[in-house]
Amino acid sequence: MRRQSGPVLGQVLALVLLFLQDFVQLSAEIAHTPLASNRISQDSYVPPPSSCPQRLAYEKMLGSIDDVEDLYVDVPIHIALEQRQKKRKFDYHAMHYCLVVHRVDSATNSGQDFHSFCEAVYAYTRQQQTHSRGSAGPCPGASSSWDLVWSRAPKRARHLNPQHRLHIVCTGARTQQQLRGLQPNSSYRLQLFGVHQRLQNLTLGLASVQVHFNRTHPTELRQHALALLKIGGLHGVQVYSYKVPATSPPPSFMRYLLLPCAGSEIRVKLLRQHRQVANVGNIYLPTYIKLEGVQPGERYLMRFQPSNEDEALRAQKVRLAISTDRLFRDLPELPDNITVFNVRTRCTSVTIAWHGSPDERALSYCVIVFSLPQRSVAEFTNYCMDFGAVRVTQHKSFKYIRCREKLPSNVDKLETETILSLTPGDSYLIYVTANLSIGKPLPYQTLTVHMGSQCLELDSQDQSEYE
Repeated sequence: MRRQSGPVLGQVLALVLLFLQDFVQLSAEIAHTPLASNRISQDSYVPPPSSCPQRLAYEKMLGSIDDVEDLYVDVPIHIALEQRQKKRKFDYHAMHYCLVVHRVDSATNSGQDFHSFCEAVYAYTRQQQTHSRGSAGPCPGASSSWDLVWSRAPKRARHLNPQHRLHIVCTGARTQQQLRGLQPNSSYRLQLFGVHQRLQNLTLGLASVQVHFNRTHPTELRQHALALLKIGGLHGVQVYSYKVPATSPPPSFMRYLLLPCAGSEIRVKLLRQHRQVANVGNIYLPTYIKLEGVQPGERYLMRFQPSNEDEALRAQKVRLAISTDRLFRDLPELPDNITVFNVRTRCTSVTIAWHGSPDERALSYCVIVFSLPQRSVAEFTNYCMDFGAVRVTQHKSFKYIRCREKLPSNVDKLETETILSLTPGDSYLIYVTANLSIGKPLPYQTLTVHMGSQCLELDSQDQSEYE
């Protein structure tokens, strides 16, 4: 028996080696199968063909391995060869955003976040079914739930249904959203989810916060005061309020004076008891608005907004004055036509003209000239600047100022002024202001002039000093 133990042991070792060889091949095949968690697409996996050079080289490497434990290295190697994992899944170029708005009971009660966007969509769908009269049962399919969310196109402002506690607002690629219809003195839980458009709508939870919302009162305006107001911030709408005073005799009209600071085009809406009474657009220069039929004690709301999206960056501030009198107490009266005309431009001089003020009070005119940078397309108009002589002369682009009294009995007639000693080839921005002895000056519409670069001999003989 001892003589036969050698061949028997050799057969056993041969069987063990054969088993290990089969196990090595089986483990290699299992290791080559991709992990389901590494795939985002729901399509079935198709293994690479056997003629793949990478696979043949890999199988050759496995054949030279003696230690079975080294096969565990196959998983990271396989992932690196077949499907490289992205180091950063958040790609803002391909990211769309959805905001989950959940009204909670009180400010002290912290709302609970949804664990995933799918959970929020499911809760939103159940809410819609509860409030829908025609709903006889659950949604027929999962696509119906997503249609409730994706069917609404992104908008700059979204009005929330006050009867619902949960809202989902998708903004597309926009990172700003205005919410309307919020309940006063209520707390809201906000969750922001990112939806990756290139990874099978992969959703990522980005941020969450709880806020307390309460209604703010509009800013109260005072009569005759030329106030500097904000049009809005982050596409918001600022609201201003004015109450018609009780005077004797009672006022029958109300006048508004608007000065868009940057000369940008804005629109203004006037409301009384939530009803629109005036809607005036295309305001890009000093403008008067007259509202008839006002009663003492009535309150009017005023809202400003840019005329279009292109004006949103420049339309930031506006000056406003309100009066129930025929004239503003501390402001001069501008004519209906506030255009400043370019009568004649020579090489070193320009002659301008404007309509006289209908104001019967004693006033003066000032002509202010600023130099414009060469080859600049930026807009330098600022109707809200301080037109006082001291502040104007300290401006870095200041060129010239001249003030004179209004001509007697020159109502609605043209006033003229010749500006000398200008530089050939330069550009200038010209302001004409009307000034009372006490109060703030008001500007006419600005005028931009471009001087010629080639001068004739006749032009070069212009006077270099003012008379």
